[in-house]
Formats: sequence, structure tokens, C-alpha cells
Amino acid sequence: MLDKNPLADLLSPPSRQMWRPDLISELIDQMTPDKMMLLVSSKKPFASEAEKEETEQTERWYGTRYRKRDLKPKQVELWDASLRGKRKSSTELKLPPTNPYIPSDFTLVEEPLPAQLRQKKQKDESGL
Repeated sequence: MLDKNPLADLLSPPSRQMWRPDLISELIDQMTPDKMMLLVSSKKPFASEAEKEETEQTERWYGTRYRKRDLKPKQVELWDASLRGKRKSSTELKLPPTNPYIPSDFTLVEEPLPAQLRQKKQKDESGL
């Protein structure tokens, strides 16, 4: 990145200034339960020895034990129904209330200069 972009653009690259809500909507539409990968991490061992022997695999570089399995179709259907609004969510997730202390209007207020500063500014400006 450093070799391809000017130093001035590192903190504010042009990509940060492009707002494409259509691309965001397209990406969100692609996030469906049938396309997800669920990762669960735990310090606890597998539930039973039979389950351990049946599904355990070992990662080759670090020797980490893991198991892979497909999600149950019924669970995917429930998640999909919740996503589409066909089923009421059991957790009742919702956004927190609006915080009145977080600003939403970022326009700059232009205050008139005091008379002393206006006179000084006019003296400093010499016309060309």
C-alpha cells in the first residue's frame, strides 16, 4: 500500500470518500444463513468420547483439535425465516435508544469576527 499510494492519502484514501449504498445493500442481501460459516470456540472438551472420535480432526501446523459438521437443515430454515421476518425472533433484538449527546449536525458555524480582528485583517491584506 505504501508503494502504490501517496503519503498524503494514507489516512484518508479515496475509497473512504466513495459512498455506494447499492453495494452495501447487495452485500447484505448475500449474507444469508445458507451461505454462512459458524465458528464456535471453547476451552471445554467434546461432549462425549464417541463424538470426539467420530468428528475430531487435528490442524497440521499447531496441532489444534477441531471438528467440522454441517448445520442441521431445520436450524438453517429457522434462521432464514427469522431473517425474512416470517418468524418472530426469540431474543427480541433491537437497537438501543438514541443518545441525545452524540452530535448529528456537523455543519460549521461561522461567527462574525470582532471589529478589532476585522481591521487587522484588512491591514494585512495588500492588494496585488
